[in-house]
Amino acid sequence: MKRLLKKMLLCLVVTLLAVGMVSSVYAKQIKLSTKKVTLRVTRTKVVTIKNIKVKQIKSVKVKSSKKSVATASKKSKTKIKIKAKKKGSAKITVTIKYKKNKKIKTKKLKVAVKVLKLPLGADVGVKKVMDSKDVVAVLRGSLAKLKGNSGLKYDNKEDIISGVKAGDKITYTVPKINEGDYDIYLEIGKSDYVAGETMFSVDINGKHFCIPAKVLQGNKNEIGKFLMANNVKLKEGDEITVNANFGYTNLPFIGDISIYEAGVPAPTGYDGNVKQAEETDPTDVLSGKTIVWLGSSVTYGYGSGGYTMADEIERKHKNTTCYKYAINGTTLVNESDSSYVARMKNDISKDMKIDLLVVQLSTNDASQNKPLGVISDSNYNDKTVVGAIETIIDYAKKTWNCPVAFYTGTKYDNPNYKNMVNALYGVRDKWHIGLVDLWGDSDMNKVSNTSALYKSYMKDPIHPTKKGYVDWWTPKFEAGLTSYLKSYK
Repeated sequence: MKRLLKKMLLCLVVTLLAVGMVSSVYAKQIKLSTKKVTLRVTRTKVVTIKNIKVKQIKSVKVKSSKKSVATASKKSKTKIKIKAKKKGSAKITVTIKYKKNKKIKTKKLKVAVKVLKLPLGADVGVKKVMDSKDVVAVLRGSLAKLKGNSGLKYDNKEDIISGVKAGDKITYTVPKINEGDYDIYLEIGKSDYVAGETMFSVDINGKHFCIPAKVLQGNKNEIGKFLMANNVKLKEGDEITVNANFGYTNLPFIGDISIYEAGVPAPTGYDGNVKQAEETDPTDVLSGKTIVWLGSSVTYGYGSGGYTMADEIERKHKNTTCYKYAINGTTLVNESDSSYVARMKNDISKDMKIDLLVVQLSTNDASQNKPLGVISDSNYNDKTVVGAIETIIDYAKKTWNCPVAFYTGTKYDNPNYKNMVNALYGVRDKWHIGLVDLWGDSDMNKVSNTSALYKSYMKDPIHPTKKGYVDWWTPKFEAGLTSYLKSYK
């Protein structure tokens, strides 16, 4: 009997779809390469039977000692799926009947399964935000189709898609669900450098969605969950393509997609908090508004870890949502796919209900000596600063019919920017837009750039610190935007 066992070519290799384990192949003996498996609730692993011809296998049966903890099912003659359901331990028994030397043989192999309810630590995998019980379906990154650079790959050990670069496309297929309207959430990791919140967009059934995600800089062992598209019609077999957007050089890894019924609250961010609904304050002009911010590093928050006046306004004013379409280093002048004009047209949905569009007068145009341009009656030249400004205003009014406001940064030594500020006043008078002018604000200019107070407000002459945004800039924006919206007709 022992000699027969040595000659048999059968083993189990565990292909990890959640938390990877190193497995090895034993070519001349029946032995589990992984005897202990750790899973998280709702996660799965697939056991693949190798080194034996499919036609030799007569039957495969699987059984779980505790179905309430983990279930096991046969996907095919060579694949067994183990699914974790709740915290606890279970044993999975795989009974294989196969034909060898014209005789039917039977072999039983066992896997000890441990299910954790909380995210795993760094020693066994990436910390992930768990879905709520309301999740309709989870589209595994392990099953996604990858198209892009040679380094783009699914990391079996960590259950993530790594090596993502601008221009890459990752496509997920919707499983069996009821046809209807859904919200789509993507797992996104932290990054060692964050330049904006529009790193990823999605294409679904011919429609393009790009909702800013508050990706953080920090521990790469953490992955959060972020809304990518809302109120989307989906059915079984539809494809969801995640695009790695241009304008970014340090893109984080991504993971699974979770689908929820439209409007159902879901855990988001890196802490998995579920946003609570708020009542709009009828006495507050900024309450209940959807405000879109278009800009570059000052709008994103280069000097503050991504926290700006937009985030503070969203925090302070009930039921207000601020979306930051901002990438470090970009310009108003339309010379690339990451310019203000290009991103406005490509990333901001034409169907979005926008109550206010706030646009930054970019310091990058000044530092890069972009041509100023002149005010035109039509045919705006978006290869100039003024032409790009007019293009943005005209497009916003025709597309969203929303009020538009521009803002300037605090004063610093740059004659080009001074000329841009002066030109902006002429545009304001023509188009009757709002203007929050920090550059020309007499109270702000009283704060000397050599004082300790100024240094606590500003990381450098252009970029505020978090304190600068919260204590110095936000009150000016609240007053200026409130006044403008009250007078807007």
